[in-house]
Amino acid sequence: MRPLRQNERALLQHLAKKADLLLPNDSLLGEIMVEELDDGGMGSYLIVDPPFGGPTFLASEVEFTDSDGTKALASLYVGSDGVPCEVDIWKVDFSPLISLLDFDDEESLGT
Repeated sequence: MRPLRQNERALLQHLAKKADLLLPNDSLLGEIMVEELDDGGMGSYLIVDPPFGGPTFLASEVEFTDSDGTKALASLYVGSDGVPCEVDIWKVDFSPLISLLDFDDEESLGT
């Protein structure tokens, strides 16, 4: 387990905003612990604090292009209570993620 990295935090905030979900303030987000998933290096992670066990539902997703030009998709999954529990990242060619788009820069996202 480890804390969220800054770029993962920005992605989580972006996906939560798209899903109209409220997240804790930024200082509390820094306390969230995650566990990387064995996804071939694409960057997916489980939110383990608070722990969750049960069915999950797709809340939002965003397409982006990795720095190698490969299309990727980031998806936010929530539990039945609406609390985020997983961020899944998938590159169309299944290669490892090189860099996460700057989700802090709303202007570059066209939002």
